[in-house]
Amino acid sequence: MGNSYFQPRAVKVGNGDVIVIAHNLKDQTLVSWYLKSSESGKFKVLTGEKGVTERKLFNFDNQGQLALNGNTMLYSQVSKRITKENQEVRKTRIFKFDMAKVIHGLKDGVNGFLLGNRKGQIDNKALSLSREHEISFLQYVEQTEGNDLVAFLENDQSANEQRLHIATLLKNGSVSDFPIYQFTDPIEQLYIKGNGQGGFIVTAVSGENIVTFNQNGSGKSSEATIIPANSIKTLSDFVNIINGRLTPDIISSSTVAPITVAETVVTSKNLFKIFVIGEK
Repeated sequence: MGNSYFQPRAVKVGNGDVIVIAHNLKDQTLVSWYLKSSESGKFKVLTGEKGVTERKLFNFDNQGQLALNGNTMLYSQVSKRITKENQEVRKTRIFKFDMAKVIHGLKDGVNGFLLGNRKGQIDNKALSLSREHEISFLQYVEQTEGNDLVAFLENDQSANEQRLHIATLLKNGSVSDFPIYQFTDPIEQLYIKGNGQGGFIVTAVSGENIVTFNQNGSGKSSEATIIPANSIKTLSDFVNIINGRLTPDIISSSTVAPITVAETVVTSKNLFKIFVIGEK
């Protein structure tokens, strides 16, 4: 039986080379390939010891979420425990790795796990952030002044809440993590993109709506644009929305709604609502 892979991610590194990282579900190992570019535009897979092309990074118990850019790799792992009251409690740990270490290991043909110990376990020194709930949509947003800006949605099942977190992984090793928005409706897709002005653009897909708003560096957004999903005709329309470029056609079919200031969530199935967290 052949290998089965999940959640492949690719990123360009120096000289046009490409690194691919994916979950090997058969071996329960996060693996990587180094694709070296040539003048003809073709790629050649670098081999390690004994001609192996698929290189091991570390083992996992259950596949986590992977996000990366040319400098940083993020990986989340969810652990579960049962309380005395027979309640399942989930906790998420987010690990940060330097892509330079991955590149160095792939180029040098190192055998064994490139980011784990001899048994393939992740080094806890790579732990950057821990949350008391399961997270989804882990994303690397951008790097500014050596600090990494990351985003994720925290799912608090006990309170039926979804909170958008923005975390800054400072280059000195410390972390600034805080929830900024709370969604009342289930989020099916989430995209966070830096806007080049110290803030970011949030785009969420929920049911029949696409909701987008621009978070500037000076403060939280007060309104969101709600776009009917059926008004999107081409992929480029959706890409424009993610990048904060709303065309006249999209604007004409959309509505603007306030982002309500609240500390508790009032669930509404008819109206998509977003709440600013921690303000009065």
